[in-house]
This record gives sequence, C-alpha cells and structure tokens, in this order.
Amino acid sequence: MPSKRQFAVLGMLWTGVAIIVYAFAAAGIRLTLLSRDPSQVQEYPVYIGFLSNLGALAWCSAAAVCFFASWLLRVRKAPGEGGAFMLYMGVLSTALLVDDFFLLHEVVAPKYLHFPRDALLFLYVLLGAGLLIRHGKFILQSTPYVFLFIGFGLLGVSMAMDLAILPGGTDVEDGAKILGIVAYAYYCVITSAGLAAGQEVETGPHGKGTS
Repeated sequence: MPSKRQFAVLGMLWTGVAIIVYAFAAAGIRLTLLSRDPSQVQEYPVYIGFLSNLGALAWCSAAAVCFFASWLLRVRKAPGEGGAFMLYMGVLSTALLVDDFFLLHEVVAPKYLHFPRDALLFLYVLLGAGLLIRHGKFILQSTPYVFLFIGFGLLGVSMAMDLAILPGGTDVEDGAKILGIVAYAYYCVITSAGLAAGQEVETGPHGKGTS
C-alpha cells in the first residue's frame, strides 16, 4: 500500500500541473493548446520535428538514468565519486533537455526573457568544462570516456555552426547535434548501468576501469 508521503508527493505534482494550466489560462491560452500535439493543432505532417523529439527523449533518458544511478550509489554508500559524478551528469542532462525541448536559447531566452542567446550557450560550455575539471580523472579511469568525448565533440561542432563560428548548413548542424545527443545518452546509460551494478566499465580499447 502506498504511503501517505507518496500520495503527498503525487498531490504536489498534480498541483504543479494545475498551476501551469492556470497560469496559461490567465493569459488567455486554452488547455487544448497545451495538451494537444502541435501537429494536431497546426495540421502539419506528423513527421515534422521527428528527430528533434527523439533528441529530447534521449536527453530525458540520459537525465533519468544518471539521477537514478546517483541515488542508488548514495543509498548503497558506494565508495568513490561515482554518485557525485552521476548527479552532475543528471543536472547537465536536465539543463540541456530543458534548453532543447523548450527552445530556450533559440526563442524563449532572447525573445521573452531578454537574455542573450550566446551567453546562455556559454553557460552550457561552462557546465561541460566544470564536469571535466571536477571529474576528469574519474571519467578517464572509470568510464567509457570515448563516447562522452564523441558526444561533446559533435555537440560542440553543432554549437559552433549555430554561432557561425564554423561553416555549414542547417542539415549538417542538426545532424551533428542529433548524433552527439545519441552518443552522449549512450554514454550515460552504459556508465550508469556499470556503476550501479558495481561492475567494471570499459574505458577504452586498452583497458577497463573499476567502479
């Protein structure tokens, strides 16, 4: 039987949804515009935004497994920095999920929040750099870092094209982005699984790291 605390948490989540709906309703935006898929509202083909949606699902999956692995390692009081590392990865994944899914740096921040797009992108770069500075040794010794670097590299290329630092059309930019997201999410999944299971995680072609 679920506990009172679990019911209370569910009630808080429902309250959060109600607050969001009320806020939009106060601005004259109907619930159906929030609850229906854009393709239903605008009547455009369902495949529009297909890869973008897959990218958001990958970000969400990465965040979920990282937070779960972090919680599990902390509950087990596992030695080392695995729990802190996975928590950082979960926060980073969530930040990138919110940005990508809600068009934060592309539309919301510059248009509605009056926050410079480039400044927001720079904050994400700082988050990534902070991860490497804080947990670089752990990443190299205890995780399959090749996939993380591939993901970061492709996402960096996409960002550089978005900022017009590198040449390339939208197709190349978005292609690098979705491939980078997939590589990043794959890294999160296999790293979380290995650390949570207390098993060795392959770090590269020449050896294995321990959890």
